[in-house]
Amino acid sequence: MARALEVLKGAKRPLIILGKGAAYAQADEAVRELVEKSGIPFLPMSMAKGLLPDTHPQSAGAARSMVLKDADVVVLVGARLNWLLSHGKGKTWGEPGSKTFIQIDLVKVVDAAPAQLPSPDSVARALEVLKGAKRPLIILGKGAAYAQADEAVRELVEKSGIPFLPMSMAKGLLPDTHPQSAGAARSMVLKDADVVVLVGARLNWLLSHGKGKTWGEPGSKTFIQIDCRTARARPGASRGRRPSSRSTSSRARWTATWRSWRRWSATSGPASRR
Repeated sequence: MARALEVLKGAKRPLIILGKGAAYAQADEAVRELVEKSGIPFLPMSMAKGLLPDTHPQSAGAARSMVLKDADVVVLVGARLNWLLSHGKGKTWGEPGSKTFIQIDLVKVVDAAPAQLPSPDSVARALEVLKGAKRPLIILGKGAAYAQADEAVRELVEKSGIPFLPMSMAKGLLPDTHPQSAGAARSMVLKDADVVVLVGARLNWLLSHGKGKTWGEPGSKTFIQIDCRTARARPGASRGRRPSSRSTSSRARWTATWRSWRRWSATSGPASRR
C-alpha cells in the first residue's frame, strides 16, 4: 500500500481504470470517493459501466486512446490487464516501459461455502451425452464471469471445439470476434443445437426457460449445467463484501469437472473429430 501511494504521489498523468470486479463488489460509493477525492480521470470497462456516469467531469471515455497512451501511472480497480487492455502492451499503451500499473482487487470472501464436488456419476453422464452430440452448444452465463473463470472457459471452448454464446453479463470472457463465437447466428444455433452446456447460466426467462419457438422442436434438447458459483451473499452482508466466487467450492467443482472434460475432449471430443 505504501509503495503504491508513493508511486501515485510522483505520477504526472495518472489514470484509473474501473473493471468488472468493482461492479461485482458493488463498490459504487468507494469508487466514487476514490475518483473524486483523488481528482484522477477514469475509464470504465464495459462491465463497469454505471459505477459512475459517462457524463462525470472526470470521465475520460471520450479521449480513451489518448489517456491510455499518455498515462504514466495506471490504477486498475477491479480490472485485469487481459486481452481487453492489450495485456498492457503494444501501440495502445504508447512507449514500452512507460507505464506503472497498480492493481486494487475489491472482491473479498465472506462465509464461503464449503467444498462441494459434483458426483462422479453426474460428470460421467454429462460426458456420455456430449460424446453423442451432433450439434453441441455452450452458453456462458454470469456465473462464469463471477467465478473469474476466464482461462477455464477459454480452454473448455477451444479444446472442445464447441461453438459458444455469451449471455449479456458474460461478455468479455471471450471476444465476440472469437472464431467459435455463434453470436451472429444466435437464433439458428439455439434452434438447431441438440446438446446445450450451460456454464454458469440458468434456463430462466432470458433463455425462454428452454422452451418455445426459440428452441425449435419440443424435447429436441438435452441440457448440461455447470454451476460455477456456490457461494451466496449472506443476509445483512455489508455493501462491497459480496462473497468471492473464487471460493474453495467453486475451484474444486471446476477442477473436478475439468479433469474429466480434458480426458474426453483430447480423445473423442468434437475438436478431435474435425
